[in-house]
Amino acid sequence: MPEGRVPLLASPVAPAREAARRRAVVAPFSLFLLASALLPLALFAFAAWQDWRGLIDETRARVGSSVDAIAEHALRVLKTQELAAAHVAERLKDAAALDPDALARTLAGETAALPDVEAIAILDAAGTVVGPPGPLPAGPGSLAERAFFRRLAAGDRVAIGGRIGGIDGPILVAVPRRDAQEAFAGAVVLALSPAGFRSFYRDTFPTRGSVGLIHREGAVLVREPEAPGSPLTMLPHSPFFDLIARRPRGVEQVATAVSGRTIELGYAQVGALPVYAFYAVPQEDLWAAWRERFARMSLYFAPAASLLAALAFFAWRSHGRLEETVAMRTGALSRAIEERDLLLREVHHRVKNNMQIISSMIRLQDRVGTAPSETVRRIHAMAMVHELAYAASGPVSEIDLAAYAERLCAALAAGDPRRGVRFALNLEPIRLDLERAMPFALILSEAATNACRHAYPDGVGVVEVVLRRTGEGIELRVHDEGRGFNPEVDGRGGFGLTLIRNLSLQLDAEYRYERDPGTRFVLTFPLATPTGSAGAA
Repeated sequence: MPEGRVPLLASPVAPAREAARRRAVVAPFSLFLLASALLPLALFAFAAWQDWRGLIDETRARVGSSVDAIAEHALRVLKTQELAAAHVAERLKDAAALDPDALARTLAGETAALPDVEAIAILDAAGTVVGPPGPLPAGPGSLAERAFFRRLAAGDRVAIGGRIGGIDGPILVAVPRRDAQEAFAGAVVLALSPAGFRSFYRDTFPTRGSVGLIHREGAVLVREPEAPGSPLTMLPHSPFFDLIARRPRGVEQVATAVSGRTIELGYAQVGALPVYAFYAVPQEDLWAAWRERFARMSLYFAPAASLLAALAFFAWRSHGRLEETVAMRTGALSRAIEERDLLLREVHHRVKNNMQIISSMIRLQDRVGTAPSETVRRIHAMAMVHELAYAASGPVSEIDLAAYAERLCAALAAGDPRRGVRFALNLEPIRLDLERAMPFALILSEAATNACRHAYPDGVGVVEVVLRRTGEGIELRVHDEGRGFNPEVDGRGGFGLTLIRNLSLQLDAEYRYERDPGTRFVLTFPLATPTGSAGAA
């Protein structure tokens, strides 16, 4: 590599800086894409959670309003049966005086007039059924120990008894009977079928959960839907008893005493009766309802999420391509900046070298008294090298010697005032680095100028210039057919010859003058500078 040249290598800091810059851009963009994918999921999860809370609130509101309706319906039905029982009690104040057949007919007629009543029974003060027992157990004092009978004997105006005969048994609605002295004389008991309640519940509350009536003492009076094998009496530690002890109405989330399932339980007392309406919705039913709603929400969310994911994917790919494009252009810009810096350093180096050459020429010319026009000519020959280098499309560190020789000869021919000398060119395209092209240009300028001036005194003739490769070297020939200039033959020498001799040392070249015919200047030098060689300025 010529002395002073700077290799065009990328700085090791540049890739690290570029990688850091890319990380600084890619990391926030990656986080943005991740956020764009996660944010809709988070919003969807929040919406799903809000929907679940909304479903709970809706269920509790529905349970609260529904249990009020259940209590109102039960109150009307039970009050109606209470009035019917009171009417029967008024008609049959002296039931013992009636003939058994007449009593049976009377009770059958009253029962037929009440569509929801399965049977009507008359009890005496000892709790024994008078007349046809219907669904009630018969025998002396058979109902005396029943809770409803004891409450009536204690003075209650109406009493509700639990179902008789199992899951399909009737509910008992009883009122006291009074004798002429208004003393307790027994009871009138209506066996009320739960079918009417169930029909109403099925028609009014066809959705999830179970509804019904519970006695304050824990007896399940009616339940819809009725599960076979379900207990007719609540366990003593059931949370239901804690709820009604605190307040007569409410909606609470509790765990059942039997199965431990979590339910939303609404309850309300039926008037002043010891009966409570309830509406229970298991939480697994709410989960099932929420999953149905969630599935419907997903039908809208899934396409939107898929579209968003596709957009994020394409944005990422576009970002990657953009990053590659930016990286390529940044790299090209970095290389251009480095080439510019290199060019500036090379220009500085070449200007320095050229100034040294010019300074040396001026000092030598002062010693021999050369005309200033010769200095101008030689400087112009040097400037022409730079013009050709920077105007070429190839690397600025090399020039085409053939193009330079053609341009120089054209300039010499145009500068000849006689316009009679022309050049015959036989030039082979050869590229040479700029450092070594400069001494070649000055040598060619001196040889061609000497031929033009000394070969043809009359101003007419031809100067042949030949440039060609010879193996690993280059050969330059400047040949004229005239008298020419040969210092070895003519015994003349001057500044031009001194300049050629010094410049030849820089090229590691050999030169000679030949006569036969005319004068031939021959210069040969290697294409590449031999390792370790040094030129003299």
